[in-house]
Amino acid sequence: RAEEAAPLLRSLRGEAQKEVEEIVRHPQTGEKLHRRVSSTPILDNSGEIIGAVAVVHDITEDKQAEQSLSASEQRYRMLFEMANDSHVLLDVETKSIVAFNRHAHEHLGYTREEFAKLTMADLEGLESPDDIETHIAKIIEQGNDIFETRHKTKKGEIRSVQVKAKAISIGEQKLILSTWDYITPVDTSG
Repeated sequence: RAEEAAPLLRSLRGEAQKEVEEIVRHPQTGEKLHRRVSSTPILDNSGEIIGAVAVVHDITEDKQAEQSLSASEQRYRMLFEMANDSHVLLDVETKSIVAFNRHAHEHLGYTREEFAKLTMADLEGLESPDDIETHIAKIIEQGNDIFETRHKTKKGEIRSVQVKAKAISIGEQKLILSTWDYITPVDTSG
């Protein structure tokens, strides 16, 4: 078939084809097949093209896994974003916020961009940086924890929050996945 021979035909015209991705149809089933093709012309001693050689790698399973992972990630992001509680993923080493849903930043009055730049020390209304470090170490040691603390809003108000935290790892990165359930605003007037 012409579409299957295209890289080879181009090589017969003298063009080397490196890592061209193709989608072809299986002749009997019509199923889409993904493959990566490299081809190069074969020259004789005088430099004339006498043939071509191609290497074909079937990457159909890789593409299917990639599409499945992408669909799964989309479903996860949709569920994460639509949840009514505030969900925050915190990097253990930097204490920075890695991921969060809209409720996390909206409850505290921040835009998404502002919230993404914050660390836990910026939000804490009760714990010092040393307290935060100690608390994170405890969560990692126990695997999870449920506790009450206070967070500062963008306007400086203090809000009580119940935190459910779980230590997780993604590859080499150590993270804390937490759910923040705001109880009530705390009266700071005295």
